Amino acid sequence: MHILILLLFILITFLGALVVFLFFKGKSSQYFLFSMAASCFIVVVVSCIHKQHQIQQIIHPAV
Repeated sequence: MHILILLLFILITFLGALVVFLFFKGKSSQYFLFSMAASCFIVVVVSCIHKQHQIQQIIHPAV
């Protein structure tokens, strides 16, 4: 279930980055690179939080 939410989040962020890229295409592509870097950072943070949650469940199983 969490993986579906994560994939949806990645898709939304990528589409947002694509829209930003198309909007600023005439000006600069650094907006696209920035938004992609931001989405990658968010994905890494979310996956780290998810892994931490899984580890906590293994150490302290839900009663």
